[in-house]
Amino acid sequence: MLVNTLLGVGFGVIASRAGEHWNVTQDETESIAAPLVKILDRLNITEKVEKYGDWAALGVALGLVIVPRVMMTVMEEKKNDEKAALAVVAPANDRSNEFNRINKNDNHAVLGSALG
Repeated sequence: MLVNTLLGVGFGVIASRAGEHWNVTQDETESIAAPLVKILDRLNITEKVEKYGDWAALGVALGLVIVPRVMMTVMEEKKNDEKAALAVVAPANDRSNEFNRINKNDNHAVLGSALG
């Protein structure tokens, strides 16, 4: 029974990210769970799944809640860093343009006095 629940949660997680077509019905989870339980029994893993299944489900749920938020935070910080870098570059470019304008005017004045 726990395997059915874990399968339903697993496909629900996929569906939340990849689209509703990944949601499965109870019949579908049962058709997967029946042979899966037999394989897990052969490998002596069923007890571990039953013992730690709730922990695994909690871990997945926490990951679904926390990971997207962490990614959003990192992206926002990156955007803010890029904006700060542009704010530093823009004034430098403005100063450079001002320097070129002054320099150009001085050169014209020097050239004009030399010719005149």
